[in-house]
Amino acid sequence: MMQKPRPFSHRLIYVDERKEQIASLRGTFAAAQHRQKGRGQRFSIPMLLSLLVIMAAVALLVIFSK
Repeated sequence: MMQKPRPFSHRLIYVDERKEQIASLRGTFAAAQHRQKGRGQRFSIPMLLSLLVIMAAVALLVIFSK
């Protein structure tokens, strides 16, 4: 019967205490932000308006070019 291999144990030799403190504070600041963008907000309002104007111009060009 074969023995199971011993489990892998990764111990850090060099620990960056500043990095650990920043990681613990990151959640605090993210919760405090009221204007945080969500995944559904890909386009801003000016970009949507300019896209609508361009689409209207192309539609008018197609309609009146015939």
